[in-house]
Order: sequence, then C-alpha cells, then structure tokens
Amino acid sequence: MRATLAWLERGERVPPPMKASKTVSPPYSPAQLGRLRGWAERLPGQARGDALALMALACGCGLTSGEVAAVRTGHLRRLDCGAVVVAVPGTTRLIVCRAAWEDVLAHAADQPGDRFVFRPRRAARHAKNLFSSWTTCHTPTGGLPALSVRRLRSSWIVELLSARIDLAWWPPRPG
Repeated sequence: MRATLAWLERGERVPPPMKASKTVSPPYSPAQLGRLRGWAERLPGQARGDALALMALACGCGLTSGEVAAVRTGHLRRLDCGAVVVAVPGTTRLIVCRAAWEDVLAHAADQPGDRFVFRPRRAARHAKNLFSSWTTCHTPTGGLPALSVRRLRSSWIVELLSARIDLAWWPPRPG
C-alpha cells in the first residue's frame, strides 16, 4: 500500500524490501560460558588477557561492543568490598561487575597507565573490525562457538533475569 501511495503522490519507485537476518544469536548457556572461560584461560600471553577482558566486560558487565572498545583501565574502580565498578565511557552509568568476572577486571585495574582493557596495544578507540579480527584469529576449540559481544551481553541479561533481579528499582531515582 505504501509503495502504491508513494508512486501516486510523488512518483517514487518501489523501495526494495527490507529484510532482517533470520539467524538468531542465542545467549551462551552456562555450560558454554564455563567452557569458553576455560578455553580463554589457556590461551597464551595477550590473547588470554584479551579473551577474558572481552568476556568480563560483555558478560560480566553487559556492555555493548562500542562500550567494550572504549573502556580503559582508568574507567575501572576496585571497591573496598572487593567489587569492581566500570564507569562506562561517554555516559554517567556505573556498572558493578558480576562477581564471577571481578577478578579479571581487578587484574586489569591494577595494570599501570591508562590503556584499553580489550586489546590494550591498539592506538585507536574503535579500530575497524576490532572484534571480528580478534575472533577470527582466536577460534575456540572443542566445538565451542566463537566469542561474540552480542551473545555475551545477552547472556548477561538472561543471567540477571534468571537470578530474578528486580528491574523495577533500577535505575535508582534521585530523591
């Protein structure tokens, strides 16, 4: 109907149909996350730190790919109680890391300087293909799926919902 009206009123061509991808990226299962973490912990050198940082920021804090790319060690704070808080760059949000991932971000917070947490040797905030180039070079073994920021973040959301975190109180209202 829209195409007919656009043609009658303005002489526009029929726009190409828009279709979304039919592939679904489900969250990782708890078993997959455990096995992916085990795989990441066995990676050599900087690859280990990158994999764990990616998982901690996306699955432990629920950050988007742009936010993961922007987080620097200066955005991390260790609290006296042992928790780690991430000040999300470009926002006023503070995210408390899930307990299972605190150790990864605590280690990153202890690093000298103010470097990126994921792929700290890069110079640009968000290099082209930042995540896809890393995941292409570091494919999990044993039939595990590749790491994906989107899937890690959806796993974080599902974990919060499964734990019955009451979203009615969040964010806290000033008052």
